[in-house]
Amino acid sequence: KMKAADYLETGYFHENFGILKILGRGNAVVYLAIPVKPKYGDGSNTVAAKRLHYSEDDEDTRENYELELITLKLMSHPNIIGFKYAFDEQLPKGQRAMWLLTEYEHGSRSLNDFCKFAEDSDSAEDISDDLFLKVCVDVLKGLAYLHRNHIIHRDLKPTNIIIFPSGIKIIDFGTCTLPTLKAPVDKDMR
Repeated sequence: KMKAADYLETGYFHENFGILKILGRGNAVVYLAIPVKPKYGDGSNTVAAKRLHYSEDDEDTRENYELELITLKLMSHPNIIGFKYAFDEQLPKGQRAMWLLTEYEHGSRSLNDFCKFAEDSDSAEDISDDLFLKVCVDVLKGLAYLHRNHIIHRDLKPTNIIIFPSGIKIIDFGTCTLPTLKAPVDKDMR
């Protein structure tokens, strides 16, 4: 049986990464972070760092966060956000923080932000037919991969679809279902 502890890094997040800015807020805060230790890169490779806060005695919340970590670790598909590292830290007064670090590319933004920008401006940056088609096809490829691996996302919305310069990716697996903890059946389905 897979355990989240198998994928946790040693040490504390802040010992290994520096926060540059906030990327987004929802049930958790997501930061843009950069490695400060050579083990995690040369400082040019930024990551998205999702901070999940919970109480030590809240078993259900901890298990949900661990499920998200395991799901990210198991998935490998061009249209699913790529997992990098995870940290779980002791905080004062019986609190903990789990940090889930994923790939990030400069110039990325959610489909929601992209649509709002296009709607609020007179720029020529409307969603072209080609981009609309690419978003639809890539999201469906990602969903097909998830479903083939018995994972239901359960929170697919424009804020959880990121337009990367290199392609479209589904993010945020905090409410997904993962009925069995086994390796993906098809790592190369595209």
